[in-house]
Amino acid sequence: MSSSSQDIASMSIDEYLQYLHIPFEEIESTLNNSTFLKQGASFKVYKGEFVQSGESIDIVARKCMQPYLWLNELTISKDLNHKNIVSVFMISGMEDEDEDEDEDEDANANANANEVIIMNKHEANGSLEKHLSSPTLTWMQRLRVCVGVADALNYLHNDAQDNHYVIHGNIKSSKILLDHKWEPKLHGFAYAVRAKKLHLHFTNKYNGSLPHMDPAYETTGGLTHKSDIFSFGVLLFEVLFGREASVVDNDNWYFARLARSHHEEKKLDDLIDPSLRKQMNLESFNLFAETAYCCLKEKRSERPNMNKILLRLEKALELQCKHDYEIWEPKLPVDYKEIIRASKTPEIYDSTNMKKDLYDMFIEGILLKDGKVWFSLGNNGERNEIISARKFSFENRRSLKWRPVKESRFQKAAKMLDITKLKIRIKITTQFLSPGVNYGVYIIFKFCDARKFSSKQMYVNLKYQKEGKNLHSYFARWKDDKWMIIELCRFLSQKKDHEFDVLLESFSRYYCGSGAIYVEGIEFRVIESVKNEKTEEAQELLKSNSNNDMLLPSLTKVNEKKNLMLAATEVLYDNTNVKRFHLKPSTDSRFNEVIELLPQQVFRIKCKIQSDMLLPDAEYACHLVFKLSETCHGLHCPIKVRNLLNGNNKDAEILYFRSPSPWNLHGNHVVPEQREDGWMEVKVWKFSSNQLKNDYIQVNLKLITYEGTMSGLIVCGLEFRSM
Repeated sequence: MSSSSQDIASMSIDEYLQYLHIPFEEIESTLNNSTFLKQGASFKVYKGEFVQSGESIDIVARKCMQPYLWLNELTISKDLNHKNIVSVFMISGMEDEDEDEDEDEDANANANANEVIIMNKHEANGSLEKHLSSPTLTWMQRLRVCVGVADALNYLHNDAQDNHYVIHGNIKSSKILLDHKWEPKLHGFAYAVRAKKLHLHFTNKYNGSLPHMDPAYETTGGLTHKSDIFSFGVLLFEVLFGREASVVDNDNWYFARLARSHHEEKKLDDLIDPSLRKQMNLESFNLFAETAYCCLKEKRSERPNMNKILLRLEKALELQCKHDYEIWEPKLPVDYKEIIRASKTPEIYDSTNMKKDLYDMFIEGILLKDGKVWFSLGNNGERNEIISARKFSFENRRSLKWRPVKESRFQKAAKMLDITKLKIRIKITTQFLSPGVNYGVYIIFKFCDARKFSSKQMYVNLKYQKEGKNLHSYFARWKDDKWMIIELCRFLSQKKDHEFDVLLESFSRYYCGSGAIYVEGIEFRVIESVKNEKTEEAQELLKSNSNNDMLLPSLTKVNEKKNLMLAATEVLYDNTNVKRFHLKPSTDSRFNEVIELLPQQVFRIKCKIQSDMLLPDAEYACHLVFKLSETCHGLHCPIKVRNLLNGNNKDAEILYFRSPSPWNLHGNHVVPEQREDGWMEVKVWKFSSNQLKNDYIQVNLKLITYEGTMSGLIVCGLEFRSM
């Protein structure tokens, strides 16, 4: 069913109706499975899916119960051909009109026989009325919508019919549909009329929205093209204010009066959302507001014609575009045109004239041509890149399945059935990184089973090889509600293209279970500056994950009177018959004896501090003072610290006895520090001296290693220091 606009224009109305007509049987299943949207005075509106030649088409169907309305709409629509005016897709139900009504005694059946179904293709973003108050509809988009509607009305008033106006008669936001590009399309011609130019069209009743009604209609009883202009003026202020016009206290023109008075008093800002107002160029805003104000003149003769309105709105859009270009062009990548050409759908981005919208697209991310690279900008203009798992090599192919994942940026993700034998080789080269910037490298994955965690991080212990070294990344974090990330390394980028080579080996089955995972890809993302200065110092001094002699940041001296230190023999707690500790003499500590841990997964710290040993109303940090023996084992892993006196808190604190690689530090993870006395310390707890119970503070902590056992930790004691 395809004919050119010229062919349609040459058809008689009967030929046009037959051209659009489709037997009811062919759309019956569509209607039976449709969704009811709303009901008006003359139409019931449904949304459904129609299959034509094997292609599924989303449609909106309107059941019209009054024959003169659908006939009027189709008669006028037949000769209209404009990009901003909806075209009728199909009609059905006319054949029922020829049935002999005398044979039909059922009133409902008779009513159904008069129904005609008019179908239009569904527009992706629905009607404008749903978006008026939405902060996501930008000022630039609103301007473009208004220009598109003005262009359609200018066509109706000046070009659609020789020597005639086509008066729409019902301009309002619900009659403006928005396609996937937010391009407006005017519809709803059931009450439209043709009127000879320079003549008044008389009508018995105005059928449009009362707040949009031309006030001159009350005195004349007729409509002209200037009636559409008044309605359009109301619409312009609706777009500006972000809300629909309404009747207040039986005053049909309350909204129009409100808009006029605020414009005259220069108080329009009082009615505009501040976040929307910030987007507006002042010159563009003033021209738009003045144009809308002129449309609302009481006298029709004082309202401008549609061609002048269109020119003014186009100028307002031009001014806003210039403003947009000056503000947002510098924020785009210098080579943004090259990146767009490399995208999978360059035509979408090429058609976007608004630099702000283009910038937003880059922030959201765009898929490049081969469908295996996702490029995006950070909030400060930094470049980020995600490379699909399709670029990886999989040695364990028996464990690999390719599956579409709804939340993925890419067509398919790698499903790995055995997480203990990943054997995924990632040997890739980036394309668009920013030079002179620090990047973190992250694997993006998720568990196939729907699981929830009580915290934002999960211990997974990913083992991998890089540059001949066996490495660990301990914790995975939520990237968003859909995917998790685990960091592999960090580097300073010197150029756009960076070669990267790593072999992923396994996740911990004990902590991750035996389920499968989806691997989406690998992300190169700019690292935000670290706020914790001690963490930064520790990271800078880090040379190797196994360097026992590493120097760590020194502590500043504190007032000795605020300090309290208990010997290891007073704080390490053992309630078992198994020998867990080895007592040994010490010549370099303030105590004669220290304790060395024998192999174990868990050890306890338990003691009491009397109130007279603490300052009142003070915050204290509790530090474990220790050294590592030359034969220490298992102390490179993170350690969980649980406060056994706080059973309601299920999330444990995390600490290290050896400073980990920078990518293994997350949130409030605690790293050890070097003391002036040659020992090391790590904070295990903090408290307030106001928390006294029975005139003392009780300490009861459990320290648990994530992997295997730990041994060779030499504990000097526990120091309490005022913060």
